[in-house]
Amino acid sequence: MMPSCSSTTQTVERFRKILSELEREQKGREATENAKSELQTSFNRLKVLAHEAIKKRDESGRQREEALREKEELLRSNERISGELAEALRQTNQLRQGDAHMLVEVAENCVGRGR
Repeated sequence: MMPSCSSTTQTVERFRKILSELEREQKGREATENAKSELQTSFNRLKVLAHEAIKKRDESGRQREEALREKEELLRSNERISGELAEALRQTNQLRQGDAHMLVEVAENCVGRGR
């Protein structure tokens, strides 16, 4: 028995619907795959940026610690040099006083001899 014309038409119509659904699904799958690829690319870029930010943060922390160590070292050096300067000034003042005292004694001796 031969299929009727309406049966064949229905079968062809049904085949076209199925083919149309298949094409929509393929387009949807392609769009999904493209979106996934774009998301993966964006995620990879974000990962790289995050790693760079972490490296910069760590480097900044190291530089800060180094600067603090240098500052503390300079403060200790400054205190030591200030102490040495104060001692040098004290000794200079003592020498000046001694020199002045000696000059007074020499002057008194000279004046005393002249009498």
